[in-house]
Amino acid sequence: MYEHEDNFKPHSSHVIPTLIRKVYEAQRRGDKTLPVWGDGSPTREFLYSTDVARGIVVGTQLYSNQDLINLRRNYKVFICNIVKLIYKLIGS
Repeated sequence: MYEHEDNFKPHSSHVIPTLIRKVYEAQRRGDKTLPVWGDGSPTREFLYSTDVARGIVVGTQLYSNQDLINLRRNYKVFICNIVKLIYKLIGS
């Protein structure tokens, strides 16, 4: 999950803000490489926090049974593609 005012603290941020911070700091230092975990091949699914909140509200309004409701988008993103997009958006 991610949100508009996400947490960018080094020891408690999640994937997207961590990668944004790492790319930004690497560019400021002029680094030629970016220290990330692994090779970038793992995938993740991300939901925006407001969408999650809306999904919970709609789910409680429309569903009366006790079955689980999955809010995921079923759209997986490779970590390496997130890093490439961040580099592109930040301007390197």
